[in-house]
Amino acid sequence: MKQFLIYTILVLTTLISCQKAKKEVIVKGKFIYEIPQEIKYSIPINGICNGFFQASEEVDSVGNFELRLSIESPSFLQIITKGIIGQLIVEPGEEYLITIDLNKDENQFNIECKNTEVQFEYQKLVSPEHPQFGAMDILNYPNSVVKNKIDSMYNIEVDRFNELLNNGILTKELCDLITFDRALYYSCVQGQIAMIKRFDVVRKNHGANTDSINQMWNDALSRIPLNSNNLLKSKWAYYYLENYLMYQEYTAKDFKFDNRSKARKQGNIHTYLLGISKEYLDSDILEFYTASYILSKAWQNKFEKELINLFDKFKIDFPNSNYSKYLEPKIEKIIAFHKKAEQDFNKEIQFLNNYENLNSLDECLQPFKGKKVYVDIWSTSCGYCKKEFEFNSDLKKLLKAQNIEILYISKDRDREDQRWKDMIKYYDLTGNHVRANKKLSEDLRNILGRYGIPRYLIIDENGEIINNDAKRPSEIKELEKQLM
Repeated sequence: MKQFLIYTILVLTTLISCQKAKKEVIVKGKFIYEIPQEIKYSIPINGICNGFFQASEEVDSVGNFELRLSIESPSFLQIITKGIIGQLIVEPGEEYLITIDLNKDENQFNIECKNTEVQFEYQKLVSPEHPQFGAMDILNYPNSVVKNKIDSMYNIEVDRFNELLNNGILTKELCDLITFDRALYYSCVQGQIAMIKRFDVVRKNHGANTDSINQMWNDALSRIPLNSNNLLKSKWAYYYLENYLMYQEYTAKDFKFDNRSKARKQGNIHTYLLGISKEYLDSDILEFYTASYILSKAWQNKFEKELINLFDKFKIDFPNSNYSKYLEPKIEKIIAFHKKAEQDFNKEIQFLNNYENLNSLDECLQPFKGKKVYVDIWSTSCGYCKKEFEFNSDLKKLLKAQNIEILYISKDRDREDQRWKDMIKYYDLTGNHVRANKKLSEDLRNILGRYGIPRYLIIDENGEIINNDAKRPSEIKELEKQLM
């Protein structure tokens, strides 16, 4: 009886402890004006904040949605919609009300909660999505100036949050998380600057001494210990680890510049880079980095077979990983891609005769005289281009109804020829295709100036451009008006 009583007390204690450890966070949201079908958000697996690991929630017809998450301690949460990322700092047991206005250029996310001022202060911080963008304007500064500038910016931010802490507006735990996040961000910035400086110096002078730059790089990474409890909670964790591993690779005594190029030519560049991570990262951090790396490469939709093997190895190394279910759908897409690549071309997919030697847009348009043409300029490495292919069903219906031809012009190079053809099969890009040679690429630049892709053109029946920046397939209603 005594043993049973002790056992019961232990079970109850455990249950109570678990109940206290994890509390539900509720995020209620409302879209104003433009309403998407769904909203995506980062999943706080063990408290991490990484936009690669996403879940989605439907948005109702009037723009409302609700997220319910269980967390053990204060965490960052990313809200992702229409390519825009908003960030909240959430605490266990709290409720957050957000309104999202996608038509505004600034302050698109409005947050109401018990610590609204904290959320507002964090949103104000200048923190671009990748640290290199924050670094570019100070690349040419002396190393000491860079470090002093970074320290100054960090100290100003930390002082502000310490002020809020002293005024009782935020808790010590929340303040520690925010200040750590900012320290990690600035570590990424300094490390990125050092890395780019090093590449620049070595490129200009292979015999150049890089000791001072390496020291600056090392100083950046020394700011943050790898065993920090808050490391994986920051959205900068993956970038920091990426920079840390690059430092270890490029400053190793046996480092050779052609190591990466050899691995790339052999088709095992990802295996090579993850091999370095195994040398320097342990346990939870290695699991996080490996999963993030594989998923980040899979997100690019280059459909590399190597990633299939790496995911199989990941499941062996981390059989109980919570990340696996987020990797599986992307790996399944890669498997499906290669199965599709083995099949014959759809009969409605046509390559222009002698396309390799078509040197101008006019030459490409010769077969379409007397017809309107919708031109899609893309490449296999362009994520936004491939995202637009999701709307091809509606595009096909529209073009067929108006008797309009479609011409896909790829900017891929000769070495990407097979990948180009495989992607045409996978995305079922029925219509006409050209892979631009150098002269055709130059002609497009002369016509359009400096331009990004995807880029869309509307050509009239006489082969004249009537719209050199037409709407995308995802903007089908606006495109329909332009084509009339």
